[in-house]
Amino acid sequence: MSQQTIDLRPADLAIARAVGHVAQGLATDRAERETPGFRERAEAAILDRLKAGPASGEDLTDHVASTGLQFADGRALGSVYASLRRRGWIEAVGTCARRKGHGGQGGSIYALAQTYEAQKAAWLAGNPAASAEAVESACQAIAERLGV
Repeated sequence: MSQQTIDLRPADLAIARAVGHVAQGLATDRAERETPGFRERAEAAILDRLKAGPASGEDLTDHVASTGLQFADGRALGSVYASLRRRGWIEAVGTCARRKGHGGQGGSIYALAQTYEAQKAAWLAGNPAASAEAVESACQAIAERLGV
């Protein structure tokens, strides 16, 4: 007869983060299946809200929901925030106490990236093979978004 044991030690931070990233991606994929165009609509709502000034991720999630965009899991916006950060459109400018979730280390406060040049550089870094027309179009979109 054999006996199974359960390891109740906490997972290390790297594993916990990896599991969280997978869960984010699954939640975003589900939201996209259930609401086609979810990512683009969520990005537009986040960027629109940040024009008024910095906001916590939780406040931004509430704002996206208030626009009528449907998603079953708030983690669906995690990969949207990450994508906006990677592309240089938003930046984390601080932390705050969390109102939701399991009371993790704190929530992020986001703001629009501060300069046209920073956003342009981030776009170019993410699109190294872009045509001159694509670069021009992206620069126009960045200028419009920043009101420049």
